[in-house]
Amino acid sequence: MLIFAKNNKVAKFFDITEWGEKKFFQTRGTRDKCVVENPADSSFYYFKTSINVRDKNYKHEFWSEIIASHVGKLLGFNTLTYDIARKGDKIGCISKEMNPGTSVLTEGRSFLTGYDNTYKPSDKSSYKHYTLEFILNSISAYKLESQIYSFYKVLIFDFIIGNSDRHQENWGFITQTNHTWKHKAYLFLKTKKRIKNFILWILPGKVISKLSKSFVSNLSNEFSPIYDSGCCLARELSDERANMMLNNELMIESFVNRAQAEIRKEDGSKYKHTELVSTLLDKDKANISEMINEILNKYDEHKIKKIVNEIDKELPPEFGDHSLPEPRKELIIKILISKKNKLKELL
Repeated sequence: MLIFAKNNKVAKFFDITEWGEKKFFQTRGTRDKCVVENPADSSFYYFKTSINVRDKNYKHEFWSEIIASHVGKLLGFNTLTYDIARKGDKIGCISKEMNPGTSVLTEGRSFLTGYDNTYKPSDKSSYKHYTLEFILNSISAYKLESQIYSFYKVLIFDFIIGNSDRHQENWGFITQTNHTWKHKAYLFLKTKKRIKNFILWILPGKVISKLSKSFVSNLSNEFSPIYDSGCCLARELSDERANMMLNNELMIESFVNRAQAEIRKEDGSKYKHTELVSTLLDKDKANISEMINEILNKYDEHKIKKIVNEIDKELPPEFGDHSLPEPRKELIIKILISKKNKLKELL
């Protein structure tokens, strides 16, 4: 069963309980997630709930993902659309595949490891090397300099929502088909993990890096929609903490000011979001200022309030305990307004 929201509602609701789960798809990360197929048109969707592991129970996280998606669109960002979904007794967010057909999502990690074969994303000791300059150099090495401003825009979006988890698997490029043998080989290796791992095992890292640049640089690569942005909008705060912060402007300001990005400085420490946007302005004052002003011109507080306040209107009454509490909605609105004011100050 598929239920669509009325036109005046923000987010749609999908009941995917009877949709087939595609076990052969790999989904990484800490959240409960899976890939399902819509029987109506055979398209694939990604469903995920909120983090609930050990001492982390961020029950409202999927709402943060949905709100960020719709606020992003309002402000002119190319965000992947996230809506509400039910899978059995689970409620979470759902998004349609962004690379149907023979195109493929090439995640940032592929560009970073292709540029520097000594970089090991799964090794915690490598985290400190995930710097802004390393990322920019990697993109340039694949002859994608024209896409760098799209990456800058992602970083500004992360500032606005306070996203703390833009790691190398949470951004990438959509690689389009051109039917050359290189592209066919690339798609084949992307889908045949065992063969890919065997090749990685037998060939030296420098050879893999050279082949990667040769294959991918000659393909059509466009920056992907912004996806996996759920680590934002105070999703980690308990309801009690959120309620406490709601009427304390100093707490809100402190929360906004200390927000950190996943991207590192050259010394390995994390950028604060304000520092990162300031760094972008130092790199290219004119173009980044223009980008920010375009975003600020679309910052309609009335529309933002509508998005946040009505985000859960299509949630069926029997799942009311999964709705977003009104005080948290109010806090999210205050955070988004505070972020607007901070952007103005940075110019």
